[in-house]
Amino acid sequence: MRYITIYNICSYLYQKISTGLFKPKHNMSNLQQFINRIPSFSIQEKIIKCIYWIKGISIDSIEKREEERFYTYKDGDFYFLSEVLSFFRTKKVMQNELTRITTRFYTPTEGDTIIDIGAGMGEEATVLSELVGPSGQIIAIEANPGVAQELQRIIKLNKMNNITVLNIALNDRDAVITLEDNDESYISGNTSGTSIKTNVFQVAGKNINSIINEIDTNEINLIKVNIEGAERFLTEITDDNFNKVRNWCISCHDFRYDIEKIDFFKTKQIIKDFFHARNVKTNQQNTGVKFIDDCIYAAN
Repeated sequence: MRYITIYNICSYLYQKISTGLFKPKHNMSNLQQFINRIPSFSIQEKIIKCIYWIKGISIDSIEKREEERFYTYKDGDFYFLSEVLSFFRTKKVMQNELTRITTRFYTPTEGDTIIDIGAGMGEEATVLSELVGPSGQIIAIEANPGVAQELQRIIKLNKMNNITVLNIALNDRDAVITLEDNDESYISGNTSGTSIKTNVFQVAGKNINSIINEIDTNEINLIKVNIEGAERFLTEITDDNFNKVRNWCISCHDFRYDIEKIDFFKTKQIIKDFFHARNVKTNQQNTGVKFIDDCIYAAN
């Protein structure tokens, strides 16, 4: 009987990676599916760490408690979350992604106040935390209660005292709303009643003005928004609160409309009109990557 060792598997993966046969572009690549089919998490972890090693990266540990939805990675003294067994995410990758998308037209500095609406697993918030320093503050807003809880945990592990997590959802008015949670990925869940759901949550919906008014600051250096179509509710902002905001990065979701044909996701023109009505110029990227090119940037 032939036994397959971790060494055999990693040698096979090394050959595939070095010859370019595995070029993962998204979470469910062929390699990802192969790893997910392995029944032992211990073996999965060893393979993932080996792939990082092949790429010249050292990951200290990967942890997943039975009741958790996310994997916890430790990269040096930096902790981060992944919804799948990722073999490409690191702190450096997260820093580069922040620069490539969220802070493409504005680089946060020490003492900044930033509102992260749709903070998710903290991909941006945990990196932004180091940029704004102890004198700055990050308000991380995440509507999904389970994700918000995991985000709070990862912030504590990183000892990032300048991040405040709020488990609320942006809405057109202050009211309790229903949030749908997509079983395949929390990212696809939304408040529009359109996701393939397995769980439904009641969360506090907050108008953008209520959110800003509760923050003790006269200036917001950046508002980043990525909330699956609910960015349309930003248009409810008052002139006084709008004038407090210096920079915006708003992820519109027309790319989802193009695929799913659901009007709720068609927001790019709404957001552009919102800024142009206030005589504020908008910027977009032209990368050829649809979800990046659907981001609207503005400086006030």
